[in-house]
Amino acid sequence: MLGCVQTATVRQMARLITAEDRDGRSYVRTAMNKLAELGLAEETNGKDGRHQIWNLPPAERKALANGNELPPRPKAGTRAKAVKAGFGPHGVAETDMILAYGGR
Repeated sequence: MLGCVQTATVRQMARLITAEDRDGRSYVRTAMNKLAELGLAEETNGKDGRHQIWNLPPAERKALANGNELPPRPKAGTRAKAVKAGFGPHGVAETDMILAYGGR
């Protein structure tokens, strides 16, 4: 999911990958912490309300772009920098919009 949207909260990820009648935030939070330990995801320095914002580390974004799974963005800043600059709510809103169109 982060490979597509680049910025998401645990709430958003849980909404996408768990059944509608379940609250999978603790499962997703645990999974994201494990991915962070492996260097495959990272917490940004920002939050959307109480929800920590997550993104892909630069090496993972580059690997996705090299595999033609993401368009390359050579001069774009990282999402972590965007969140630190105050654009976290905007990135989270983008992800909410994608989820709304995706039917979840």
